[in-house]
Amino acid sequence: AAAAAAATTTEKPATTTTTTGEVRKRKKKDEKEKTEVNPAAKEKTEAAHTRKKQAPPPISSNWKKLLKKQQASQPASQRSEAAPADEKPDIWFDDVDAADIEGLQKSPTVKLVDGNVTGLTKELAIDCEMVGTGSDGSFSMLARCSLVNRFGHPVYDTYVRPKEAVTDYRTHVSGIERHHIADAPTFEQVQAEVAELIRGRILVGHAIENDLKALLLDHPNRDIRDTAKYRVLRKHSGGRTPSLKLLTRLILGMDIQGAAHSSVEDAQATMAIYRRHAKEWELFVKQRRSNLKRYDEHGKAKPKFFKKRY
Repeated sequence: AAAAAAATTTEKPATTTTTTGEVRKRKKKDEKEKTEVNPAAKEKTEAAHTRKKQAPPPISSNWKKLLKKQQASQPASQRSEAAPADEKPDIWFDDVDAADIEGLQKSPTVKLVDGNVTGLTKELAIDCEMVGTGSDGSFSMLARCSLVNRFGHPVYDTYVRPKEAVTDYRTHVSGIERHHIADAPTFEQVQAEVAELIRGRILVGHAIENDLKALLLDHPNRDIRDTAKYRVLRKHSGGRTPSLKLLTRLILGMDIQGAAHSSVEDAQATMAIYRRHAKEWELFVKQRRSNLKRYDEHGKAKPKFFKKRY
């Protein structure tokens, strides 16, 4: 009986496991046999691969909006010469505002005086010119002081009559001559007027401690923007203190201080440099203040104090 049952039992075929690599090889082999049997299918496959390689990349929506905006702003006679919409521009950015792209493609003309606001603004730039006193003219005293607003318009410019006898006018650098300061306002008068103008405002300057020292004035550090100390600008001189002439040439693309200095022109150049970096500069100052509130001078977190509620 056992032998009969064994004879009637159907034998099951042995199961074999197929790996992923073997499936891929079998699929490629089937495709190869299919193309060899049907040459038309082979040509169709090759043509599809060629079209895929030659197809231009899709143009982003930002660039389409930008091109439409540029074509709409052009005169009718020049619209036919505009670049077609399917051409890819030289600079390619995705998810970028069109106004920012325009600024990257074509930098605007730099102007030391920009805007129609001629009065006081939240930001003022200062620059002073000195003359030499003492037996050898090595001691510096204030001889001219200039302030310009955010847009480069002068809001204060005056010569100053030094309190001591001038032994070196430094005309080749300062541009100051004897007749400029003969009947100029006194130092005390200029000091009081400048102190009133800069109170509560952001003061921009280059090596600004020299100007404040000449005026015998103080200003809160939180409201000082010194282009000679801002670390982003110091990169242009390898980490050293850059000159205003160097920064103006590299950032604004113009030359100043060709002969004698002008305190008005230097203040305008300083303000123009500040305007170029104002957004990230103010963000840096804001973050620094936040860190000073959270950490002490040693970099340790300050303890939190809570008011009791009664």
